[in-house]
Amino acid sequence: MPEIVRKSPAPPAVTQFEPVAFERPKVGERGRFEIPGYSAFELTCDEGTSYYGDDSAPPPLAYLSAGIAFCLLTHLQALVHAHRLRVQSIRVEQRLRYSTTLATTMATLAAPDGRCDGLETHVLVDSDEAPEKIALLVAQAEAACMAHQTVLQPTPASLRVLLNGAAVDARTHNGAEAPAAPAD
Repeated sequence: MPEIVRKSPAPPAVTQFEPVAFERPKVGERGRFEIPGYSAFELTCDEGTSYYGDDSAPPPLAYLSAGIAFCLLTHLQALVHAHRLRVQSIRVEQRLRYSTTLATTMATLAAPDGRCDGLETHVLVDSDEAPEKIALLVAQAEAACMAHQTVLQPTPASLRVLLNGAAVDARTHNGAEAPAAPAD
């Protein structure tokens, strides 16, 4: 089995944008950072046998789900520490539900439709603090959690494709036929 996560000896080599170094914000200022931007790691992913992989590593959406949960947990932990709350443990149980029509649209040229059909998060807290304090803790952490807000709020996005150095419009197929699906 391959090593799934390892620290990279150098940041990733990017050619289409200039990475911005992370700078810790001053108290009261908005912190801004990018990914990639600090702490370079190499991750291995695989879709699993039902989607033509070999199940040797977590699928991409498992990383997305874990990222959302970990981001919320780090915000919770930071607020617990900052406000000196008496919390013995915090855990997150999370489920994301997805659907796509990609497998059925490549051969028909129908518009593919991939989406997240729902995010369900349970924050399990062991604490002697008042319920109102814990409710406020979780509400503030969720409001500050960039990963949760990426899912909950519309996010500006762009997609640019370069094929052999030339730009290709990936948003439309311009009348071209989709590649034929291989026969089983």
